[in-house]
Amino acid sequence: MTLIYSLLYQKKIGREYYLILLTHRQLFEQVRDNKRGRKGDSSAKEMARLKRENERLRRELEKAQLIMDAQKKLSQVLGLTLLDSQEKSEEQ
Repeated sequence: MTLIYSLLYQKKIGREYYLILLTHRQLFEQVRDNKRGRKGDSSAKEMARLKRENERLRRELEKAQLIMDAQKKLSQVLGLTLLDSQEKSEEQ
């Protein structure tokens, strides 16, 4: 009988010890995951990302405008107009 009580007692102590260890481990992970210092403002990060994207799009727009200007000048040099190309497509 004492063996049964002893085993049950050890099982109870083991379970409590396990729960205590689990709680301590969870608390340790929370403390470890918390970064020190001021928290970064997510809206500031988003604003910086949007500014970078805006600048990238501006550069792409400038390139596209240069290409369109070059095509316009080339068509003027070759004597092509928009009306000429439209007339040709209507004839076919």
